[in-house]
Amino acid sequence: MPDYYCNRKFFDLKIDLEKQTTYSCCKALPNLIDLEFLKNNPGAIFNSTKLQNERQMMLENKRVKSCENACWQLEEKGQHSFRLDTNGNLKSHTDIKNNPEVLDVTLLGECNLTCTYCCKEFSSAWRQDLLKNGDYTIDETENRYKLSAYDIALSKVSQKEKRRLEFIKILENEIAIQSKNIKAMTITGGEPFLYYNFENFIDSVKTIPKIKIITGLGVNFERLKKILNVLKKYPNIELRISGETTGAFYEFNRYGNTWSSFVDSIELIRSLQIKYSFLTTYSNLTVLDFVNFNSFFTAEEKDFNTVSYPDFMKIHVLDDSTKYNLIKEIKNSSFSNYQSSNHILNFLQEEPTVGQKQNLEIFLKEFSKRRAIDLTFLPSSFRKWVNLD
Repeated sequence: MPDYYCNRKFFDLKIDLEKQTTYSCCKALPNLIDLEFLKNNPGAIFNSTKLQNERQMMLENKRVKSCENACWQLEEKGQHSFRLDTNGNLKSHTDIKNNPEVLDVTLLGECNLTCTYCCKEFSSAWRQDLLKNGDYTIDETENRYKLSAYDIALSKVSQKEKRRLEFIKILENEIAIQSKNIKAMTITGGEPFLYYNFENFIDSVKTIPKIKIITGLGVNFERLKKILNVLKKYPNIELRISGETTGAFYEFNRYGNTWSSFVDSIELIRSLQIKYSFLTTYSNLTVLDFVNFNSFFTAEEKDFNTVSYPDFMKIHVLDDSTKYNLIKEIKNSSFSNYQSSNHILNFLQEEPTVGQKQNLEIFLKEFSKRRAIDLTFLPSSFRKWVNLD
């Protein structure tokens, strides 16, 4: 009988300030926050009726819909899932009313990068792309690449104006309340280092024992130096740097930054002796540089993640020849015994659908055309497969 329990639902909370949503685990689908409920029940963001109902379902071994894509579907295929990788299947919590122990806060979506696997939901640069060049013609259900009226309105509001909005104040107050009992906190964006008055925000949560900041380092070098000189004062802070590719692969997949700037930023972090690790996110477009990245950064700790959205960027959406060469390269490398390598090799066994291939072709053509990117660095068999040559 399948097991549909996950202890992360009982202690893990994610809050997105800009979209006014909570996630009952950093990998789950979002729920819209009831702001009137919070006005009348400050500090109760983790114990809304919706989140308590999800916990009750798990105790009854029922399949919670918000975990569908990130865990249940992967586990059915015998693949890596966040739940199993973090021992979420261990039944450690049984009370549906709890205080969160782990808090993940998404600040405003200000970002200078348009990472390939990202979208308008998490990057203002992605929104600007859509405003300037129009919607993508991809066949999708999540509307990642189509502007809504809300997106257009959001793009017209400055960061300072957003900070004055009532719902932002309510949620910042909620974070301050929750932080008193939090054991570990993750701060992400957008790009957190672009958050207005970021230094003051850090000061307000500095007593949390462990704080991780997820950054793509896509900021002005002087701004970066200023922030890092503040962060070096806090030994409880660690940077988790988004990156998994090098050279042309990096500049394509994390468009808006250069590989040389990225390397210079890493060198600065090392010189200031700030603790850091890598948050690697593997899609079909980033996995191709797996061996090169691990060869360049051999000593650093790396947290392995895979793309679930968009569907056409899952690791296995590659042609047979590219898969064959990638598998051979990984198996012949010094990283062949890595757990991440085993996960990748497992994912590559799946076959792409016609729809995944079609959407991938559309995306690559439209994304590269809008940015005048030369895609000849991609494997020739792959380019041919998606009709780029």
